[in-house]
Amino acid sequence: QKEISGVAASGVLCVLVLTLFRPIRRFFYQWFFVVHVLGFVAFCIAVCYHTIYASPWIFPPLAFYGFDMLLRMFRYRIKDATLVPVDSNMILIHVHDCADGWVAGQHVRLRVFFSGRIFESHPLTIVNAPAASSCVPGNTITLAARVVGDWTRAINTYASKEQERLRVEKDEQPGVPVHVMIDGPYGGSRIDIGEYESALLIAGGSGVTFTLGLLDDIVARCVKLGRVHGEKTRRIEFAWCVRSYGAIHWFAPMLMEITNAVAGTSLDLHISVYVTCLCNPEEVPPIPNMDVVATTRPSVTGILRDLVTPPA
Repeated sequence: QKEISGVAASGVLCVLVLTLFRPIRRFFYQWFFVVHVLGFVAFCIAVCYHTIYASPWIFPPLAFYGFDMLLRMFRYRIKDATLVPVDSNMILIHVHDCADGWVAGQHVRLRVFFSGRIFESHPLTIVNAPAASSCVPGNTITLAARVVGDWTRAINTYASKEQERLRVEKDEQPGVPVHVMIDGPYGGSRIDIGEYESALLIAGGSGVTFTLGLLDDIVARCVKLGRVHGEKTRRIEFAWCVRSYGAIHWFAPMLMEITNAVAGTSLDLHISVYVTCLCNPEEVPPIPNMDVVATTRPSVTGILRDLVTPPA
């Protein structure tokens, strides 16, 4: 029995290691998750049968893990939310009745109750700032999920089908109501942009969710709140690199709200969007103070040089 349990434990570890490769986690995350949870349990059982000295190394970590899960229960919140599939590559999740409790740049772990996938949670960055320091009206948390794996693909497909069904049956506005569970917030930015006169926010693809939240926060603090905390920011360059012109529509309404808030104020905001694929150029939305440039790859050095060079 000692040899058999030892071989079994080693075999389980081999399976866990082989399923750690990124392609498996990216395209078969649900399968990867189940295998690792069951594999962890099987490994603990096999090791305990293999040797009597394994207990001090097995049960204390399990106790710490259980204690961590117990503490997390106090942070969980179940909320009503609306799924809005922007296109086949992006879905927005609006969590209602959330006015504060986070700062710009933070993220939450989200579970969406759909199609039996209630045990799967994913970290998503909060796109907007809290209502008190946001240019976007409403008491909601906005999250964005780019379609890159099986979970995001499944939720995008579900929302698209449900939205079409609701439109046909009830003639309702876009958006699919669901229940979600939020854990967090976590993370955030250690730098206060308001302490600097000039700021450069640069991101690529769906990574713009982080910089967009910071932009929403600093613009509202300078314009909406009147620099109540002595914000020094006078100039902001917002750079975003995307693969297609259609991706600009992901956050076009929010960018429109922010640029409209800046109009006629002393704050100088300029938006530069760099598109690496020349497809559907007619889909560029009319956002003020925004330049769209077709390029292979933007030069960060050039963008920074233009920012620090005083105007002639």
